[in-house]
Amino acid sequence: MPTSAVKRTIVETLQHAATTHGDCEAIVMGALRLTYRDVLREARRYAAALRTLGIEPGQHVGILM
Repeated sequence: MPTSAVKRTIVETLQHAATTHGDCEAIVMGALRLTYRDVLREARRYAAALRTLGIEPGQHVGILM
């Protein structure tokens, strides 16, 4: 990786994509089409649900989709 490359976490990358390309399609699977903004909203919803279960930021979890 070039030293000039920006290093971001997956969350930072998703937030950046939602800010800069919010209405662009991020996921297309059959009839399902989600924009970057949709994906960020769903990620935040899942994160909130995990926090209600006692999962804290930085803990590793597996998610079956």
